[in-house]
Amino acid sequence: MSWRREAKDALRLYPKALRKRAVPGAALTPREERALDAVEFVLRMQRVYPSAEARLLMIRKVYFQRSATLEGAAQACNYSRGSIQQWDTEILTAVYVALARGPGRGTDAKAPGPDDAGPGAGKRGSGD
Repeated sequence: MSWRREAKDALRLYPKALRKRAVPGAALTPREERALDAVEFVLRMQRVYPSAEARLLMIRKVYFQRSATLEGAAQACNYSRGSIQQWDTEILTAVYVALARGPGRGTDAKAPGPDDAGPGAGKRGSGD
């Protein structure tokens, strides 16, 4: 499975796992626990950006509700498709890294600021 697919699966699993966690006596699978930890960390990270509301709306529409494509999210957020694609890549990368680190291995660390260099900083076009 590709890293992008793994990250997308975690984002899509999050709403179901969140509802399941709210049910008394319901046990989460290890996969659901990992998805919850990783996605909650990434959602907290988004709050440091000036475009936080739009980023969270994009995540909700594309991954949680599955009601929009990236193009539709760009229209709903009133941002360019290029910005939305960049955010999507940043978000998927952050989710994947958080999944790889696992609970207690960095997902509780301080979220990076918008000026912090991340994966692919300074590169143009990812080719996918």
